[in-house]
Formats: sequence, C-alpha cells, structure tokens
Amino acid sequence: MKTTIAVCLSTLLLSGCAVTIGPDHFFHPEPTTVAAPDLAGAEPVIVDGGSGVKLRGIYVRHAGAAVEVLYFGGDSYKVDEFGMEVAKLAGSLPANLLTLDYRGYGRSGGTPTIESVKADALAAFDALQARSDGRPIIVHGLSVGSFIAAHVAANRPVGGLVLESTAPDVNAWAQSQVPWYMKPFLKVDVTPPLAKESVANSLSHYRGPLLLVTGSRDEETPPKLAQWVLEGAPTPHAQKRLVIVPGAQHGTAMLSPVATQAYAEFAKQVLGAAR
Repeated sequence: MKTTIAVCLSTLLLSGCAVTIGPDHFFHPEPTTVAAPDLAGAEPVIVDGGSGVKLRGIYVRHAGAAVEVLYFGGDSYKVDEFGMEVAKLAGSLPANLLTLDYRGYGRSGGTPTIESVKADALAAFDALQARSDGRPIIVHGLSVGSFIAAHVAANRPVGGLVLESTAPDVNAWAQSQVPWYMKPFLKVDVTPPLAKESVANSLSHYRGPLLLVTGSRDEETPPKLAQWVLEGAPTPHAQKRLVIVPGAQHGTAMLSPVATQAYAEFAKQVLGAAR
C-alpha cells in the first residue's frame, strides 16, 4: 500500500506530486500457491458469498474453547499460508477459529470490491454464529482486515473486537505516510469509494469490549493512528485497551508474548461480559 507514495517521495522530492489512493492499493487478489497447512482439527468450510461465489476457509476447534474467533487478515492474507499461525493464536486463548480467504484470494472465487468483501464478512459472521452454540464471538482484523472487522461489529452482535495495526480511516492512514517536510509538495487524494470507509464511523455503532494492538515500529500504520481510534471509540474506558508492542513492526505484534497475554485477558473479559 505504501509503494505509490514511496515512489513519489524518492523521485519527485522537490517538483511536486499528486497520489491517488484507490481500492487497488488495498486488494491484491491471487490464488493459493502453497499446500494447505496441516492443522489438527481443521475443518474445511465453504460460505456462500452470493451470486455463485464460494468463500473457502477453515474452522478449527480447540478443546475447552469458551469463545469463537472470526479472523480477517491483511491485504495479502491467504489461509493456506497463514492459517496455521492464526489457529495457534486462537488455540492459546483457547478459542475456536473461523478464517476465510477473501473473494479472489487463495481458494475463494469471485473478484473483491469494497462492498462485496464487507457483505462476505457479514455472511462469515452469520455462518460462525450458527455453529457457535451460544459462545461469544471475537472478531479480529489485521490492517485492511481491521476495517472489515469494525464493519462487522457495527452490524452484528459481536462479543468483542480486536483491531490490529488499524487506523481511523483511509485518509488518516494516507496522510500518515507523508513526512512533514513533504506535505507542501505532495498531495494525497483518496477516491470516493475508499474515502467513506472508516473504522471510527463503524465504532460509533459499537460499545462492546475493544482491544487494539500495534507495534512501536509499525511504519505502515503508526501507533498514533491506533491511539486516535482508542480515544474516539465510545466503548467505556474500562472495556477498551491499546497495547503497543515494543519493537514490533506491521503485522508482527501478535507474535509477542506481550500481545498474546493481552489477548488472553481480553478473551476472559469478553466471556465475563457475555455472562
């Protein structure tokens, strides 16, 4: 996502440049290129995305699970490549996990658009709720997936929401990529379909438990963006938390014991709120 802005910074430092940010900066669909991970207890899942599109992923059960996790990855996420890592994280809670390839990614059909991916996310939540046996559902989104997770929280009875490497909206993210000394020379425009996409607006409809996780060295979504999300979220202060993992970069914060411990504590909080 940073490539276009980075090119402008390096080649047109003094001559000026305009950058337009559109959906193609966020969606990079490609089919799976590696074998599916060998996950003990993993069950292949197909969710109907409408218009004949099949969304494929896995559902992983963990012994003693008291909550469910619905996971949305970043713009390069594919279950076959990252499903094992995410399943292990859910297992540490312990929680059952549903994760799917976005349409056009991995083993899922179709072509991604902003509206179709959001609709798919709601269908995924409904599919997980149908098999949850009443267990609360934590919706977890990384980077681009945090926008999708927040959309689900605004439209479904989510038990808890985890936003990893997030931003208040696309414009705030885009502006954060421009160094202060380049702001007079570089204009960043966000196309209308993306300009209306906002984690902050989605959270205005959600007041449940909220956990934000990011890395102190995350240059793609700097920690200040998560801080802004935290401050603006209407969730009561005692039920929301921001964890900034020292030294972690974009997408690596959840690999730290600092984050996994916070995640486990959050799962207990969600379970307690549901009782």
